[in-house]
Amino acid sequence: MYQAVPLSRVHVFILTLGIFFFLGAVAFLISSIIPVEQSFNPVIAAVQGEKTVASCSPETHSKERFLASAPTIRVIAGGNIAEISFETLSLCISFEQQSLQCPNDTQFSIDNLCVQRRLEQQEALFPQYIEITGLKQKVSVKKQDWAINFEVLAEQVGEQFSNAYQLVHSGKDLDRKTLTIQAPLRISEPSTDGTFAQKYIEVDGSRQLMFLWENGKYRTFSVSGALQGYNPVGIHKVLNKSKLAWSSTANKWMPYWMAFMYDPSQKTMLGIHSLVYWFPGYQPTGEYVIREPESNVGTPRSTGCIRLKEDEAKLVYDWANVGDWVIVHE
Repeated sequence: MYQAVPLSRVHVFILTLGIFFFLGAVAFLISSIIPVEQSFNPVIAAVQGEKTVASCSPETHSKERFLASAPTIRVIAGGNIAEISFETLSLCISFEQQSLQCPNDTQFSIDNLCVQRRLEQQEALFPQYIEITGLKQKVSVKKQDWAINFEVLAEQVGEQFSNAYQLVHSGKDLDRKTLTIQAPLRISEPSTDGTFAQKYIEVDGSRQLMFLWENGKYRTFSVSGALQGYNPVGIHKVLNKSKLAWSSTANKWMPYWMAFMYDPSQKTMLGIHSLVYWFPGYQPTGEYVIREPESNVGTPRSTGCIRLKEDEAKLVYDWANVGDWVIVHE
């Protein structure tokens, strides 16, 4: 009669290791008999001489479809319209092949800097000028609806063409053959070029902006100017200055006053000054001060005067001299 001998931990480890190696050998034998299917590689197939047939979807021909139906971009600039065709920007556009199997599968790309240069050559987008006169002087002023931001416009044109290509690439047809863009403007760019005089003030009533020009460089301020029909367009001069002036027509105090013209229709002087203040009952003195809100700046509210925030009005007052030129335009 045999007595069972319990297995030690060493025996159990050796037995487990033997089973592991046995299963590994069986798996290797099976893999060598039954080959594993490999994914298709067109480069390997070409080297091995295998004949394959690429399956390309209709979308892979989107380049040809896009070229056949590329839209025209209509840019509205002031009163003129510029038509930007695909051919105009053809040197700025490229199509990159995306697949070896489908040569017509292309990716659309456009160079915005190249587009910007092309747009700047379009005569219909050139700025137009109007002539401002006064005091036996004249100056050419760029109409503000022509101060085009070509950098932003190029991005918008590029985006329109890219979107059109993506639509074609998805298998759809273009809804419109002409796409319209309102030309973006450089909202803080002055309308004169700084050559009128060594030092002068430019006021743009259409955008409620003031530019202090000196030696060809300028600083920009927001103003509250004249209402429609009251803008004192013309070339003027600073006639007099006063740190605090009283308006007998409006019954309000005007800090940092600088008169630049007399308006015979209103029988009053017009000038540049700070936002006004007054007292109850529109009296020169009173119990408490009522001040014009700074929120008025940027909005036309006067009948000819040009107002700034108090700290900026002081800066302009200290900078300007009696006799300096003041150009006011729409």
